[in-house]
Amino acid sequence: MIRKKIYYAATLVLLLLLIGTIFYNIVEGWDIIDSFYFSTITLTTIGYGDISPITAGGKIFTSLYALFGIGIMLYILSSVIGVFIFKQERYFDKIFFPMKKIKKQEKKLKKQVKEIKKQEKKLEHEERKIEKHEKDIESEVKKLEKQEKKIEKIKKKIIKE
Repeated sequence: MIRKKIYYAATLVLLLLLIGTIFYNIVEGWDIIDSFYFSTITLTTIGYGDISPITAGGKIFTSLYALFGIGIMLYILSSVIGVFIFKQERYFDKIFFPMKKIKKQEKKLKKQVKEIKKQEKKLEHEERKIEKHEKDIESEVKKLEKQEKKIEKIKKKIIKE
């Protein structure tokens, strides 16, 4: 699409140069080189001033020619710049879209790490509870063992009597 604009604009510029060259050759009586030269310096807004139209028709044509021609020249310039910008955007996208994906993945991983740390804290808390219960059970077992020993002693005493 953009290339079509450039080709279209380039065709218009060549057509304008051809029209200007033919017009100045016929109306002003300049040779082809001078006519092409004047058309070119008019369209590019250089305007050296070394030659200029003498006839009224040539002056009017040059005024309109400059207005339309310079507009078309600006159009082709913007189209060419647009192509380069478009290419740079594609290049930019190739570089930075993966970066966006990487940042998204990084965010996701950070969230997962945060969740894992949260779960680790829960596990540590549960482990502490279990350790406490194990100690309580050990304590109860020791108490029971002491009571069993006492019972054994009492049994032995009873049996002796």
